[in-house]
Amino acid sequence: MAWIWDLWVEKAEREKGYGTALLKGMLKAAKKGGARVVMDVGAPNPHADSLSKLLVNNGFRICGSNDRWFADQKNATAVFYGYDL
Repeated sequence: MAWIWDLWVEKAEREKGYGTALLKGMLKAAKKGGARVVMDVGAPNPHADSLSKLLVNNGFRICGSNDRWFADQKNATAVFYGYDL
């Protein structure tokens, strides 16, 4: 299994394909390294933030949630996104 911990594109540079290119590069590296699944954590609504939207638009699926993942944030739920390589 591989985890994506950070994926960031400056706001002014979004919607230009950079996030997708970075994500595809990460998936390729994970597969080459022998991972079978790639995971990330995003917002509960897959269209609520740009990362979750990027993941869903590139074939990730929601595979679980945890309402205690962000212990320091009140009423924050983490949603886990998975991608089978």
